[in-house]
Amino acid sequence: MAHPVIYGPAFSTYVRSVRLALEEKGAPYDLVEIDILQGEKNERHPFGKVPAFEHDGFQLYETCAIERYVDEAFDGPRLQSADVRQRARMTQVVSVIDSYTYAPLVGQLVIQRLIVPMRGGTPDEAAIEAALPQVRRSIEALEDLLGGQQWFGGDAPSLADLHVAPVFWYFVQTPESKAILESTPNLRRWWDAMSARESMRRTEPQLG
Repeated sequence: MAHPVIYGPAFSTYVRSVRLALEEKGAPYDLVEIDILQGEKNERHPFGKVPAFEHDGFQLYETCAIERYVDEAFDGPRLQSADVRQRARMTQVVSVIDSYTYAPLVGQLVIQRLIVPMRGGTPDEAAIEAALPQVRRSIEALEDLLGGQQWFGGDAPSLADLHVAPVFWYFVQTPESKAILESTPNLRRWWDAMSARESMRRTEPQLG
């Protein structure tokens, strides 16, 4: 059986979420880089987005679909709880990231604070300030959803944790994160555990 193939750039949070799932399952895979910053399109996705995925001729796009396929198609630790309420919570966390968190946190704060300077530009401070209320609201929502659990999906890492972690990796590199995280002890505890996992080390993107 051929290794699954992920199409997309290593720096993409969504590509990394899929890679994390494969790493946690212990499944070998290949990554085919697509340079979207230089305008390269992902021809395997009808909307040109990343990631796309292929396994033994079976093609998928959309991160959530790929993540669930990975969990159910490969041996290794389960990344979706057997408990119906924990699975519902997992889906809720993923939706919070996709619907409310990604655009202000990655699309504005991270792009302006980290990526623009790397490319020789000057951050748009007005855009950052405009994004911060929604960033804070999203982080506070995640804090509440995690609560006293060790992981978003219960007693073990789930697809929710693997969806949040790549976004959080960028977030904690911004100076704005420090003040926001002062009031989120659950997330700080979670991040200490999540960031120490081998899957995170093996998928860390090289910036700059």
